[in-house]
Amino acid sequence: VASLATATIDWNADSVGANGPDDTGTVGVTVGSDADFANDRIRIYDKGFFMVNMGISFAQTGTTAVIWTFRVTTSVDGASDTFPGYDAAVYRSSANLENTVSASGIIDTTGHTTYTDVKASVKHDNGSSQNFQMHYGQLSVVRVG
Repeated sequence: VASLATATIDWNADSVGANGPDDTGTVGVTVGSDADFANDRIRIYDKGFFMVNMGISFAQTGTTAVIWTFRVTTSVDGASDTFPGYDAAVYRSSANLENTVSASGIIDTTGHTTYTDVKASVKHDNGSSQNFQMHYGQLSVVRVG
């Protein structure tokens, strides 16, 4: 991860998986939500309120004293990413520690025309690039209300 940059978490790096098929309703339009493995996102077609959950365990090599910030990001109808405020920060005091982080919150998709994308991103506060190694990651959305 580059110095002071925010990077989308690459869920498919060194992993095996596939995109789920689009969920189409009886009227021939795409409905529900779909896992988009190749593009590292979940796409929500329905309007409503959704609980987003993110959990990650990771390691970093090299530098000590790094603050990692993990964020849930949304993008409405292909626009720029926004940060609805679901962040979790981890302070690494030693380069040899394993870490776990989680964040969750509610997002409102009633304002989109076609879809809302949900992604996870990460950044750090160190002045140089840092190696981020994800051991386990999970991003999910569940309709509420």
